[in-house]
Amino acid sequence: GGVIEDICERLEGLPRRVMLLTDRSGGLADEAAALSQAGMAVTLVTDVRQVAAAMDPGFPDLLMVDLGAPACSGKDLLAILRQRPEWEDLPAILLASGEEAEHQWLTDAPAMEDVMVKPVAPVLLAAAVRSRVLRHRRRMRVANRRRDEEARSRCRLEQLRVAVDEHAVVSATDVHGDITYANDLFCALSGYRRDELLGRNHRLIRSGMHPPSYYD
Repeated sequence: GGVIEDICERLEGLPRRVMLLTDRSGGLADEAAALSQAGMAVTLVTDVRQVAAAMDPGFPDLLMVDLGAPACSGKDLLAILRQRPEWEDLPAILLASGEEAEHQWLTDAPAMEDVMVKPVAPVLLAAAVRSRVLRHRRRMRVANRRRDEEARSRCRLEQLRVAVDEHAVVSATDVHGDITYANDLFCALSGYRRDELLGRNHRLIRSGMHPPSYYD
């Protein structure tokens, strides 16, 4: 299913939505132009204080961040953005000069997976964005399907619970025999309200007409 959806997405030409973040004058302008020429929807933000306002729900598919931005480094900016649950899995590419990339390698080698050294050939930059966006959209589709399936399962369980409650006397106890659940029919037949039953031992509802061994 995922492969078919990926092919359909390519054929439909759904635009990749990319936000570029920098606070350097003229920073990432060439990259923004290259991605725009590749048919992507591009937003260039040069004031990091405006990032949150520019990120509407569902936008963007990917962040491209200037690693060496003087006011707020790309790594720090990503760490701040990803504190928000809706952005924590958003893919990102950090663009760096050779010197910045070398420093990144020395201080945090695992994060180099998301670093590209400038200048990047336009065709390679566009390919990197496409592949990451494709993976991100695929993950989002899987997550959405899982949420839908879980919602349907909860709905079916609730329907089953309602059906059982309408036709069966149901109670549940813990290992000590204390009541943890009682449905409406159980409450009606026992003569107790639910709040009077919960936490009380099941012996509360003994009829007095059966020997003690009956309840063992």
